[in-house]
Amino acid sequence: MILNIKKLIKNIYKYEKKKKKYIKLTKSSRKEILKLIKKKNKYKGIRIRIKKNGCAGYKYFLKFSKNIKKKEKIFFCNKKKIKFLIKKKQQPYILGIKIDSIKKGLNKYFIFKHKIQKNFCGCKTSFSI
Repeated sequence: MILNIKKLIKNIYKYEKKKKKYIKLTKSSRKEILKLIKKKNKYKGIRIRIKKNGCAGYKYFLKFSKNIKKKEKIFFCNKKKIKFLIKKKQQPYILGIKIDSIKKGLNKYFIFKHKIQKNFCGCKTSFSI
């Protein structure tokens, strides 16, 4: 079962890379990220990660970074105004992702959608592969 999942992820990664569908941003997420970039003046990029976390198993994380690590590759969005930093090992789990921004009441947060996501926990913050 684990080998089939790894093979599936590898195939999705090859397809997304071939089609150059690296990271998709909705209009609302692009607007929200550009607003956050204006507030953070010394950033080099936005680090995007997938980590084992939450009740379903995995979770995506965004973090502004002041430096670029050697093992990271830069992916540009919005005419090179937005730079995403992704470790080579994590690219198969991230490339092809669609990021959306949602506002509920006073709260704003990002939603991540990817083909590898299978089941979500009840609060929809973590998922299984």
